[in-house]
Amino acid sequence: MNAIRHKSIGARSARGRLRPRPWYLLLRFMAYVGLFLLVPAALEGSASPADLAYADLESRLEVADAKEVNRFLSRHQGSVAAERLRELWLRRLVRERRWSDYLAAHVDNGSTERDCWHRRALLGTGQPVAAFAGLADLYLTGRSLPSDCDPLFAIWSEVGGLRSELVWARIERALYAGNPGVAAFQARYLPAEQEPWLELMLAVHRRPSLLLEEAITSERVADATRRQQILVYGLQRLAAESPSTAEQLRASIGAAEQLPALLAERADAAVGKALALAGDLRGLEYLAQLEPRIDNQDLQLQRLRIALRLRAWQPLADWSEALPPAADELGKWRYWRGKALLQVATDPMDRAAAAHAFAAAAEERTLWGFLAAELIGRPPALKHRPVPVQRRALKALLRSDAIARMQTLKALGRDAEVRREWLELVRLMPREQKLVAAAAAAQLGLANESILALSQAAYWDDLDLRFPLAYADQARTAATQQGLPLDWVYAVIRQESAFDPDIASHAGAIGLMQLMPPTAREVALKSGLPEPERLDLIDPALNIALGTAYLAQMQQRFDGHPLLASAAYNAGPTAVSRWLPEAPMAGDLWLTEIPYRETRQYVRRVLTYRVFYRHRLGLPPLRVGALLRRVR
Repeated sequence: MNAIRHKSIGARSARGRLRPRPWYLLLRFMAYVGLFLLVPAALEGSASPADLAYADLESRLEVADAKEVNRFLSRHQGSVAAERLRELWLRRLVRERRWSDYLAAHVDNGSTERDCWHRRALLGTGQPVAAFAGLADLYLTGRSLPSDCDPLFAIWSEVGGLRSELVWARIERALYAGNPGVAAFQARYLPAEQEPWLELMLAVHRRPSLLLEEAITSERVADATRRQQILVYGLQRLAAESPSTAEQLRASIGAAEQLPALLAERADAAVGKALALAGDLRGLEYLAQLEPRIDNQDLQLQRLRIALRLRAWQPLADWSEALPPAADELGKWRYWRGKALLQVATDPMDRAAAAHAFAAAAEERTLWGFLAAELIGRPPALKHRPVPVQRRALKALLRSDAIARMQTLKALGRDAEVRREWLELVRLMPREQKLVAAAAAAQLGLANESILALSQAAYWDDLDLRFPLAYADQARTAATQQGLPLDWVYAVIRQESAFDPDIASHAGAIGLMQLMPPTAREVALKSGLPEPERLDLIDPALNIALGTAYLAQMQQRFDGHPLLASAAYNAGPTAVSRWLPEAPMAGDLWLTEIPYRETRQYVRRVLTYRVFYRHRLGLPPLRVGALLRRVR
């Protein structure tokens, strides 16, 4: 991501694909359901039999019968044509409430909408136990759910399955997620006497100071749990506006209510955070009251971030020691415990404890682990382990009809459809078969598909497959021309697109290095190249050439500082200039204080991936600390 994509920062953007031919300009990638909606056409004389059969059946789908549709789905199973027709067919069946026919055609594609369709079909065929099994997990989210789920929740509520406790849990999640509309929508599932309580909570959401003006007593909210929930939520909102007022409110709530431990801790943490960030060190006293437990790890992490922000080294050392390793999967807080102990060390035992903390962090295959390893003279814990794939299984997949069909499409130059066929093939595979698919994709030159298959299988140890050396000639040439380390170029490509050459973000960034068209045109002009059109940017060589030129510009602008240049490639040079500290600051600290969460994660990943790519390229190990030199 680069300079002109700020509007997408802080949101995780779904991505689509750009196609240079008319066929592909009619495509829309439905990332959240894993399907592609295609508009059939006679294109370049290369339409497959499945495409032609699809075009015929789709044109009369509203009058087609179930037998004909199911026959097509069976005959072309695993093809994109079959799955796009299945989507249209299922929508018709839901609309017409033909639940038995729906169950005959249903395939789980991982989407929430289709999950709700399936559950409604189970209800419609007299299977309520199956329909409601695990429904609470689907319901309990802070985001909006598809409208086709609403009839399901309505029936669940009518039969007593959607209890008010679950409804209030979702209301709270929605409010914390910044979705008051979702919270308000849940009123339909509450008993009538509780609806005013929700109205009150929404009013407090809009104006937390309401708690100072109106007493929230048992006469107004009879249920103590709901009353306390509203009070603490309002206190948390008020603390962000007025820490001292929130402190006073905390005292009055404590006098009037017997808060359960977790709610009391959340109230104290809100006041402590607000005071501390306002420069009042009494806030640390509130945070110190937290008793570490498994159910308040989010509060433990919150107070650690505050201690680091304030350079409160002794509390940071003490609190990080209490954090379970499972809550520190990146090794970040073990690393910072070591740094904190060095800051407060008064004797050899303190320095030994710091070394122990660094050694614990160094076990992790992360940026913080690599930094810790470097400090104690250890090599990075790469822990490369190739996927455990049997040769026979790999050969069988490579010789399958599905792979043969993809190779035919590839020979016709229809790479877009190769990728869609691949996604459809892998989607329903069990984990072990996904590992085989990852190895097969690598052999077929499908770097992005190999990465995705590994991710779906949650296998992180095969560094060769996770960090491929695709587009080697283009990457090496561009890196040499721009004077950039090749591992840096590869790390940016890996983070930006995972080697998908024609991916496009909703913000408009395109291609391997995710260039915004205005940025690409500006860089092209500075480089003496013709202005590229939007679709030109899916060309790997051009995208890498312009992307590396832009990265080199950021490097030059920030005096060769790789940390700042990487941040600028993501957030833009103006933002990074605004974030520069007034006094010199250690690079690792500056990284933790980048205001944009997306940019913090981006920079951390790019620096981490550089370590992996040095290994993949056979280069000497990277000195990670040098990348995080002081920021001025």
